Amino acid sequence: MSKTKLKIFTIVIALLFLAYSVKAQAGYTIEKCGLVVYPEGYVLVSMYIRLPEETYTVNVSLIGEPSADYIIFVLDERGEPLAYELKDNVIEVIAVDSRAINITYITASLTYKERDTWLLEAQLPVDSEIVLPEKSLIVELSEIPLLIDMRGESPVLIMPKGFVKIGYIIPPPIVPPSTNQTQEEQPQVNQTTQPSTNQTEISQEESAEQPSQETTKPGEVEEGEGVPGQGGESEFPLFYIVGGAIGVVLIIAVLLLRSRRSEMSEELRYEEVEILNALKALGGRAFQSEIAKMVDQPTTTLWRNIRRLEEKGYIRVEKKFGRNYLTLLKF
Repeated sequence: MSKTKLKIFTIVIALLFLAYSVKAQAGYTIEKCGLVVYPEGYVLVSMYIRLPEETYTVNVSLIGEPSADYIIFVLDERGEPLAYELKDNVIEVIAVDSRAINITYITASLTYKERDTWLLEAQLPVDSEIVLPEKSLIVELSEIPLLIDMRGESPVLIMPKGFVKIGYIIPPPIVPPSTNQTQEEQPQVNQTTQPSTNQTEISQEESAEQPSQETTKPGEVEEGEGVPGQGGESEFPLFYIVGGAIGVVLIIAVLLLRSRRSEMSEELRYEEVEILNALKALGGRAFQSEIAKMVDQPTTTLWRNIRRLEEKGYIRVEKKFGRNYLTLLKF
């Protein structure tokens, strides 16, 4: 009898554990999903999820990889924070009998830039609202939007569930020329042209008066002519020689500088040199997030340039505390 009771007790415990597991992994419904795209390429993702009753834990697949530089906010329907654990873009939330949860985070893995065009690629779990940066011009759509609207100067798209790809361009600001500067420059031009015309008129008058001067007879030598040290004409050839030598030295220096710059430009891009200078200023060792604060590059473009520098042997990239740590090797 004791063995039979032990078997029954074991079966009851197993059934209770199974029932708890089913409740713990209960299904959920994503009621709202929104993406707000920033000019730098970051995307703010927010999802509002409805949970069934007596839900203890829930696993939610995220859109894109959350950025390690920002916090993930997980709140219940009352705005209270909930405990969670992130594993491979899947977040496990301890719901504690909550009826709804709101997940908000920032990611840089959904966008990348090709020349002047930004591209957004995302796998949407439901019909979602996507807000693009202000004054964006849409140039590519993989799916027909359910709705197109404007929120201020930002285009708003309601995209259907599934994979979407959106291409957009952010035009640079147009700065009109200052009228005060153009008006101030005109008198300067007139002032510079007037002395030059006066000088040409004086030179023409002097050249016209020269034939009227008396000519020297053959065999006579004018005062100061042909005699070293007399008059100023003998000093001009020496001045020209010195000036020509200085000019040749300057030309050679400019050519050497241009050749050096061309060698650098063939080996490294401007963005790559900018990263190396920032890393050098930080002492040769820094996290990628510290470099991002010093250079004006989108996150995805910055990561591609860092990978190229690593392939060329200029830096070494390693993981520290789950973040990219850069070490300068040569520059």
